[in-house]
Amino acid sequence: MLFVAGLLIPGCQPQPRLTFMVGGAPNELAFFEELLTSFTAETGIEVAMIRQSTDSTQRKQGILLALRGHRPDPDVMLLDVAWIGQIAASNWLEPLESYNINKQDYFASIIDLADTYETRLIGLPLYIDGGLLYYRRDLLQKHGFAGPPETWAELRQMAEKVVPVEREQNPNFWGHVWQGAQYEGLICNALEFFTSAGGGFFNGTATPVLDQPANIEALRFMNELIHKQPISPPNTFTDMKEEEVRMHFHNGNALFERNWPYAWGLHNAADSPVQGRVGIAPLPGFVAGKSASTLGGWHIVMSKFSDKKQEAASLIKYLTSSPVQKKLSLKLG
Repeated sequence: MLFVAGLLIPGCQPQPRLTFMVGGAPNELAFFEELLTSFTAETGIEVAMIRQSTDSTQRKQGILLALRGHRPDPDVMLLDVAWIGQIAASNWLEPLESYNINKQDYFASIIDLADTYETRLIGLPLYIDGGLLYYRRDLLQKHGFAGPPETWAELRQMAEKVVPVEREQNPNFWGHVWQGAQYEGLICNALEFFTSAGGGFFNGTATPVLDQPANIEALRFMNELIHKQPISPPNTFTDMKEEEVRMHFHNGNALFERNWPYAWGLHNAADSPVQGRVGIAPLPGFVAGKSASTLGGWHIVMSKFSDKKQEAASLIKYLTSSPVQKKLSLKLG
């Protein structure tokens, strides 16, 4: 009875923990767990991590579900740069100016572009992403190539030479794996192909112009990678997202891979089948030196419906601090 009575006394009730929603590959989630443990040790604020998948579409759906329901959790979350404006326009994000956060500590161009809505600071950049070309250094050397391709034509030529030979031992081997499934990642890949061909989504105006000759050339090449040579797997346009692409390359089944920086640490982990055999380079262009990389990234925000806003602000300041930013760079790339 005394125990039960103690639970009813307000001062004896356990404090609810701060919640942080984040997704990503297993190594990313494990590292965020380490950071949260360090944060708790420094501040005494306990944090429960709400894990999300790697799939960006599923991550967005989970976030929107919580915010539309005006739920107090998660208190803090990561948003893809492309989502911030939409979510801020719904008035679901807490402005950060009153929490002793100095936006002058960050690149002004990023704050103005992504983290400011109607003059209010509603987020902070946590880390940037850029499209990169991963390649098998050992296989290029084995087949007489001095380095990675600078053009898409060179990539195709290398794949046409290497793939038939490697398939004699590995029938699942392909030349190039990339994000071609019907989701946000395809937009990022298409933008890189279009821009490296001299096109893009816009043509000097704010009006989309998709049927530019350069874009048509790029689309033809993307189609040929799958259906003509073929250099990319037939399920590229149905199944290939970030992790499907990474695992295909990771298991030794591809010569080239387009992915984000997070894949570097996983490919070089102690248990990786391709450890020590992977190189990294800018994506090719249709002309040498005309590479294009989609720049994205993840930003940290506070829910307007958080019931622990001061604690949430402490976590945001901790994760965007210089020491933690350095750890993120070294550990996750």
